[in-house]
Amino acid sequence: MKKLFLYIQDKFLSKIMIKKSDIKHYNRWLTARIQNYVNNLDDDIKYLFEPHISFKKMSKFFGLWTGYLPHMRCEVKAKSKISENYLKIMRDCLRENIEKWIKMYPTLAEKLLKTYSDIIYFIDEYSIILKPPPFPNYQMYRFHPNFIRDYFANISSKEQAYWLGFLFADGYISIEHKKARDYYRMGITLGRKDRDFLAKFCKSIGLNPKFISDERSRSDFSDKMYDISRIRWGDQKMAQDLINLGMEYEFREQKGRRVKVPILPDLGKRALMLAFLLGFRDGDGTLHLTKYETIRPILFSSNKEFLIAIKKHFYIEYNLCERILERINPRSGIMIETPYHSLALEVSLFKEMLDNYKNSLKRKRVDEGFFKDYFLSGEKMEIHFNQIKWLKQVIKIEDLKQMLEVLSLYRISRKLGVTKNSLIKVAEDYNVKNDYGRGYYISINNLIRAHGENSEYHKTYQYWLDHLRNIGKFKEQ
Repeated sequence: MKKLFLYIQDKFLSKIMIKKSDIKHYNRWLTARIQNYVNNLDDDIKYLFEPHISFKKMSKFFGLWTGYLPHMRCEVKAKSKISENYLKIMRDCLRENIEKWIKMYPTLAEKLLKTYSDIIYFIDEYSIILKPPPFPNYQMYRFHPNFIRDYFANISSKEQAYWLGFLFADGYISIEHKKARDYYRMGITLGRKDRDFLAKFCKSIGLNPKFISDERSRSDFSDKMYDISRIRWGDQKMAQDLINLGMEYEFREQKGRRVKVPILPDLGKRALMLAFLLGFRDGDGTLHLTKYETIRPILFSSNKEFLIAIKKHFYIEYNLCERILERINPRSGIMIETPYHSLALEVSLFKEMLDNYKNSLKRKRVDEGFFKDYFLSGEKMEIHFNQIKWLKQVIKIEDLKQMLEVLSLYRISRKLGVTKNSLIKVAEDYNVKNDYGRGYYISINNLIRAHGENSEYHKTYQYWLDHLRNIGKFKEQ
């Protein structure tokens, strides 16, 4: 029985013949349709509804207080809407009454279900055409009539996934305390140069761009003033949807406030995950010039676990880097240490992200010509990481420690046909320290030349040279 009711209730209205502008009084239109429909029912079921045909009795029948529908039919309420939570009460109570009557009169089940379906159609049509607020006194539709509060309820498009990623980077969810209750407020603040991009975001989720405010703001760590553009809005459902997707917070005593601790959402399809990653990168990412004179796409986050999740999901080979920023608030004089983490992206992944979603932040996009140069300039970096991978396959930690007692990093790298930087990175990953200076290795070489096989270092020195010769040289695949 329950599944049957859900099936009827979930049927989509394929075609709506009436427009909002054609309705002179919203609530008289709905209630009169229901009343006229009941008046024209077959006699064998009409008698069940007749005791509830007046608008006062109709209110009670639909689970509302007795005077609610007559009140909403007053002339002053011509453009007031019955809220979605009240419409839900009406649907639920109608279903309960129909279920009760079907049990009492099973022979009338077919006609009662048909009646239920038709009345639900009236209520759903009212909801779709008028787009009423979710509950009474809801203010968002007053200032943002096109607001899509379910925008992040189900991520099914690249655009949704992209904006989700961007909010994970540059958006926030705060909690405001009021006498009645606490409620969520969301917002985005960008530099003035990205004002048009902020307006694009507003258009996507239905916010009124007129409420974007242009201000001048001072950083906590500088007296310099910055031109910014921001928008704030409040909707409990959208905030909860974002939290459910992983935009979570926790209170940090050290900072005395809530801090964003994002969790990577699982959006199912790779195209959606790529769009999400691009959105996050446009908010908290850049192109970084490395010490190897190549450019790498970099993500930043104060949350290490979030970047680790990205690394695992996209099979990124590069390791996370961690730094501590020490900054002084010039007004309070307090030194604040902020750990932040970064993760480099492969060139191929970055290109796939850009190809997957074309409507991202133009300021941070690159063209095809850049990628041609990028792959050429990034060739050394790709070889570097391939060398690291190969070195870890052919050299053990203990072997490297013993080699460094007689052979310099430069000598080992030449024998293996890799760069010294690649070998240094492997030593760092193995946590193998090389405290010997250049003079130490020069003295070993001099002793071996002077004393030959009688040198205390000769046997060990020759063993590791032979070992390196057996390993062979690195060959680019």
